[in-house]
Amino acid sequence: FARTGEFFVSEVASDSTRTDIALVPLRGDRKPRMIVATPEIDVEARISPDGRWLAYMSGGGGRFEVFVQRTSGAGGRHQVSADFGGQPVWSPDGRTLFYRGSGNRVIAARLVLEPEFQVTARDTLFRRTYLGGPQTTFEITPDGRHCLMLKSGDKQSRAVLVFGWLDELRAA
Repeated sequence: FARTGEFFVSEVASDSTRTDIALVPLRGDRKPRMIVATPEIDVEARISPDGRWLAYMSGGGGRFEVFVQRTSGAGGRHQVSADFGGQPVWSPDGRTLFYRGSGNRVIAARLVLEPEFQVTARDTLFRRTYLGGPQTTFEITPDGRHCLMLKSGDKQSRAVLVFGWLDELRAA
């Protein structure tokens, strides 16, 4: 969902183009509009904090990269990753795009979005064995200072869901 509340993005399966990305307005006609439609697999879309840019993973045959393009569709797509990339996550200010790179790396790509798109740096933040999967398995905190991720372990893990925690917090 865009923070502006105007739209959300969704992956759409297709026989002719595999998986594409549609923008779905939450106002007006609410008719989905394809904004990424390539012969490749296009997944893991993330909307920038200002709602004007879309980051996503695209590729096939075991080779994927991270791309960015305007949500309006103007200007084409721009490759962010240099040697494999997936699971893009925007920084709160929209000037950095974090992604998972090859070799268990988490990479911070520094971006200039206007007037012309540029990747000004790609820095490896750390190398760790962390949980992989078909969806993003890490997140950046709202202040942009910490990375939360699911770590792989040798022991069997379990998830614990706590329902009604907000009510209990209010009552405390």
